[in-house]
Amino acid sequence: MNGQIDSKCVSKKFGNKVVLKELSFVAKPSEITFLAGENGAGKTTWIRIALGLIRPTYGVIYFNGKVVNELRNLVSVVFDEPPVFPSLSGIENLHLISQSVHFDKTLADQLFDIFKFDKRFLKIKAKNYSLGQKHKLSIAAAILRKPMYMFLDEPSLGLDPTSWKMVSACLKEQAKRGSSIIVTGQDYRLMEKFVDKVIILKSGISIFQGSVSELNGIFESKICINLNADNDLMINMYSDKHMILKTGDHCYEIKCESDIVAQEIIKEIKRSEIEFSELYIKKNTLEESFQKMIYQNEVNNDANY
Repeated sequence: MNGQIDSKCVSKKFGNKVVLKELSFVAKPSEITFLAGENGAGKTTWIRIALGLIRPTYGVIYFNGKVVNELRNLVSVVFDEPPVFPSLSGIENLHLISQSVHFDKTLADQLFDIFKFDKRFLKIKAKNYSLGQKHKLSIAAAILRKPMYMFLDEPSLGLDPTSWKMVSACLKEQAKRGSSIIVTGQDYRLMEKFVDKVIILKSGISIFQGSVSELNGIFESKICINLNADNDLMINMYSDKHMILKTGDHCYEIKCESDIVAQEIIKEIKRSEIEFSELYIKKNTLEESFQKMIYQNEVNNDANY
């Protein structure tokens, strides 16, 4: 069995309010899929439908051709508020939350080592844990279920950089085992190097689906060049078609409509007589591309109105 998730034309209305509209996408096995969107875009609603917590108005979500109730034991969920039991110890929470009939001690010991859970920590009642410690405990419990499908709402919440490094590495390893992992969140800096696929929602509608590099490649890029001396040749070559900005002594930025155009210009500069000490493309970040995609969608909608 593989961990593929198929969202087929999923729509949801609450009264007259449309929260999701014909949302279709595929989350493949061994991939981490990022549901991105502003607050109220429909991300949490889609997850709640996927988990069978609410019904769609129409559409369906399949897990390898089945609905969630047919394979719930293969699904793990970590919401932004870790579902720990405060009066129970860490180890008791792991047993209860993971719902493991046969607790895999070998896997548990590996996770304890990764998350730095020592015996003393696991004996402490969860009410004494920090938010980050509760979050790590919930993720460890989710992995102990050996899920084929994982849903994580804000997986980096409450985690310091070291903890996030451990958690993200553990989740990537889980994906390598064939799991399909779907995450949400607002920390685009962390998500950029973590996820394989991005799905951007705007008012319940998918406005982009693809990899981070594909998303970043849509929008304008900047070429940064440090010349050995000011050179009119470069200005003459590119000022007619591109905006050139002087950023320092002999330093320039050339704005390009896309990464593809930027790469062609770099090839031209290297073939030319322009002498430079540094030449590179300043790529968009995931957050910058996300904001540009949202803005572009709003502009297009206003134009069509």
